[in-house]
Amino acid sequence: MPSSDEGERERPTRRKLLATIGVGTVSTGLAGCTGLLSEPESDGDGGEATDAPTATDSAAETATEAQTEAQDTQAQVSGPTAGLEPCLRPASAATCGSPVSVGGDIAADTVWGAECDEYVVADSVSVTGGATLTVEPGTRVVFAQNTALHVEEDSALSAVGTCGDPIVFTGEQQTRGYWDGIQLIEADQTPSELAYCVVEYGGGDRFTWAPAAGNVAVVDGARTSITNSVVRESAGYGVVLDSNVIVDGFSENVLTANESGAAFASARAAGGLSDTSSYTGNDEDVVVLYGGTITEGQEPTWDGIDVPYRVLAGDDVTVRGHLTVAPGATIEFGQDCAMTMDDSGPGRLTAVGIDPDTEESRPITFTGEQKTRGYWQGIQFYESDRTENQLRNCVVEYAGSERFTWANAAANVVAIDGSRVRIDDTVIRESAAYGVQIDGESEADSFTRNTLTRNGSGAAYVHPRSAAALSDTGTYAGNDVDTVAVYGGTITENQRLTWGAIDVPYTVRSGDAVTVRGHLTVAPGTTVEFGQDSSLTMDDSGPGRLTAVGIDPDTEESRPITFTGEQKTPGYWKGIQFYESNRTENRLRNCVVEYGGGDRFTWAQEPANVVVIDGSRLALVGSTIRHSAGYAVDVDGESTLTASNNTYTNNASGGVSN
Repeated sequence: MPSSDEGERERPTRRKLLATIGVGTVSTGLAGCTGLLSEPESDGDGGEATDAPTATDSAAETATEAQTEAQDTQAQVSGPTAGLEPCLRPASAATCGSPVSVGGDIAADTVWGAECDEYVVADSVSVTGGATLTVEPGTRVVFAQNTALHVEEDSALSAVGTCGDPIVFTGEQQTRGYWDGIQLIEADQTPSELAYCVVEYGGGDRFTWAPAAGNVAVVDGARTSITNSVVRESAGYGVVLDSNVIVDGFSENVLTANESGAAFASARAAGGLSDTSSYTGNDEDVVVLYGGTITEGQEPTWDGIDVPYRVLAGDDVTVRGHLTVAPGATIEFGQDCAMTMDDSGPGRLTAVGIDPDTEESRPITFTGEQKTRGYWQGIQFYESDRTENQLRNCVVEYAGSERFTWANAAANVVAIDGSRVRIDDTVIRESAAYGVQIDGESEADSFTRNTLTRNGSGAAYVHPRSAAALSDTGTYAGNDVDTVAVYGGTITENQRLTWGAIDVPYTVRSGDAVTVRGHLTVAPGTTVEFGQDSSLTMDDSGPGRLTAVGIDPDTEESRPITFTGEQKTPGYWKGIQFYESNRTENRLRNCVVEYGGGDRFTWAQEPANVVVIDGSRLALVGSTIRHSAGYAVDVDGESTLTASNNTYTNNASGGVSN
């Protein structure tokens, strides 16, 4: 048990340290810290004291001291920012009489705090040569202006405080940027550890190899663990993590009151940040990500932290490994930024905004730093043929600034060159172009219950094959142009696809041809618009066939299918052609075909809305064929047309040519 003189010295020192770091900060920011001022006194070996005061005057002294400490505590934690506000630092003497002045290189294992609880860094300190600097619990390290603590290759810092005795790294003046901070560089042999620490008033200058200034900068392959700590009042960021560092632990921290933001990290290193920490209360409440690559074999997770991640303007995040974005996360993109899942690896993205334990909805948001259409480029899946690619319960907005190099159109979400992705329960909106672009080599394994709205060019831009992925369980309305644009291409032999009855028309791009060599089914209630001079052909390869029956198969309700021109002008598009397609699946029932006949198909006799030639077969039942610039139907002598209950009207050349 300490002597009474030792006890009298320890208790004022304890009050001094708590005042230095802010009682409220320790009790709220350092996880698990409770009853800081009511903890048992310690004996000389750190164990609990066993002798309680018994004399009346001793009890009175203890009560008076407790009242004084309680008043100190009340002063520290009052107000709306309890414990997070800068606190006055009493200039009390160190336990050893006066602080120890340090500086220069440390090339052998060294302990700060064994004999004194306060050190002044008069000149920058570099830990080198494989040495370990250990800072004892309760130690206060004060830095002169423009100084720093460098932990270099093969060396380590062990600053492990306790809940009752945290370690403080601070400036001689309580001014942001007064000192430069703690730098861990190439120190990867032993993890440098900060636990139950306060690091404050650094970030005065960016370290040579660091991407930004911060209180703690971990660079060039260094490894670290930061837990139960407060990092605050930096003139830059709280923590800086570059692209190839190793974060062994990052939990229960408070990064607050920093000028530039909570943290500055590479896309990969951001996976080390934990949602058990707090990142709010900074001048900019953000974790900034700079461009870079998540390489093959790397599998980081961006947690759903309490501030957005923000990708620097002009930077791209390239994923060649596997990036998981946790429920509740928000990623903001600076101007012209993009995220690409690349062919190397291949890269893949899993973003599911559902809590895996509770099934609670916690949407993931991919957005622009500014809420302006086209502010960033979008999310691209490029040659990423992996089932892990998933967007579920997400919001993707304000992208579509520019077409990706190999994409057919600009969009918020792009899947091209053999990629595959699942998109469900997701809102895709406010693109400067389209909401989604999917090419003919790519697969949407699922596309259900999505909302594609308020996009500049339309809901989606798709190949005829990928149009079949769009489910009628979603909505595609509310765009500047309410359409799903279909560009020219071929549905190949053995492909059996259905265009669902979505709530906007499919619009075949002007001048393009949709060629069917497999089997295309058009669902009841569907509208297909054709741009100028575009066409739909069932080809001899396969042969292609078309089934368009405008009757609900379950209720027998009439739900006509419409094939029309984008403009309601006779001859605006070319028409529907069956060429060498002798298949019974060819059926047009309860359909409207209008405004075609703009030009004669190569082997046809006459221009017409519907052309049946070269041994083809078609059942045409209960349909209206109208407003052709030529005939309603052109059928040659080698083909079979079974027609009943049809209406041919307002066709320039007449009804049926044969």
